[in-house]
Amino acid sequence: MKYNKFEEFDWHDCPLYSIRFDDNLELNIDYILKWAIQSNSTYKYLIAPANLIFYDVLNMEIFIKSYFLNGFEIDRIVNEGNCWVIELQEGYLKFNSSGFNQVLIKDPIWKENQYLSEEERIVIK
Repeated sequence: MKYNKFEEFDWHDCPLYSIRFDDNLELNIDYILKWAIQSNSTYKYLIAPANLIFYDVLNMEIFIKSYFLNGFEIDRIVNEGNCWVIELQEGYLKFNSSGFNQVLIKDPIWKENQYLSEEERIVIK
């Protein structure tokens, strides 16, 4: 099983679309690969849909509070040994895991906002 290097990733402002539980924890997100400032001081974002998978998850704790439900957004992910905390703008997920892997499920595209549309996220087989 291949694990990615935690230090290579920054999940700040990545939208979270779905959470799947079994022995692993799988998050379906829009991963922001790059932030680029434009000449008019606005940003463009290089984004791809991705699956972020944490393996052998134990001791799951979830706290989420939102006054309206239009999605969740990752603030950051903290790792100390096998203890992980996914800090959301709306709460957190805390658990133990043996490691993680992230896979982009489509090629990234440049956007003027920080999320993909449903059409942009669909994988055609």
